[in-house]
Amino acid sequence: MISPDRLKSTVLAKDLSDAQLATLAAHGKERKYAVGDTMLQPEDGSFTLLVLLEGDCDVLGVMDDEINHLQAGMLVGEVAFLDHRPRSAKAVAATPCIVAAFNADLIENLRREDGEAATQLLLNLIGVLCMKLRQATRWIDAGNV
Repeated sequence: MISPDRLKSTVLAKDLSDAQLATLAAHGKERKYAVGDTMLQPEDGSFTLLVLLEGDCDVLGVMDDEINHLQAGMLVGEVAFLDHRPRSAKAVAATPCIVAAFNADLIENLRREDGEAATQLLLNLIGVLCMKLRQATRWIDAGNV
């Protein structure tokens, strides 16, 4: 279990009550990664969602080119977590990292325990996806593709 206080400042916890945050935290497991460790990769077959509690990670494309740099409070692996399809990128720890890891069945479990928390969690995930889509659009518009 993760301490609810560790999640409080992350994008996943936005607009969750203290009780809802405690419910969410009960589903998380802490993982630690050293610099250079692969945190997630396309062929790992998992749909785990990682929340960066401490540290930074790089998201790398097929050719190991940096797609994104993520910092504490941000999410890693949200697309595969939501659609249960293979990952399209690899995440590598750029600094020592501590994450909260959530299994692919988190949303279903939350729906049974606290439907409002599940709805807010989905809204938070949608917000993250929208932000990353806007980032990608700006990157493409700048001629980086």
